[in-house]
Amino acid sequence: MFCANVIDILFLLYVFSVIFVSEIIVQKNQIQMNLSSIFVESNSHLMDIQTKKLKLIEDFLSISDEKLLDKLNYLIRKEKREGYSEKLKPLSLNEFHEMVNEAIEDYEKGNTILQEELEKEVLSWK
Repeated sequence: MFCANVIDILFLLYVFSVIFVSEIIVQKNQIQMNLSSIFVESNSHLMDIQTKKLKLIEDFLSISDEKLLDKLNYLIRKEKREGYSEKLKPLSLNEFHEMVNEAIEDYEKGNTILQEELEKEVLSWK
């Protein structure tokens, strides 16, 4: 009976040591993944645009906080608006008059389309 208890204890020690070692390996792998993620992020200037997009998509898909998603959505839309408005530039009075004169010429030549026709054409684009 004493022998059976020792064998049981040794077996339990073996099982616990396997579990312990497995847990250490899992933690080591998680640390390596975190370190590689930090390395990638710190060297993001070395990544090409497609790699950055893929990394961003992976990060984005892992987000479960709805408020954070709303903030990111707001930031993206804001940046698009600001980028668009930066491309706009005011017309000089001369440029404005040229555009008006060109529009008048187009009208006189018949280079126009009725709004109803344009709406039909736009609907056909979809």
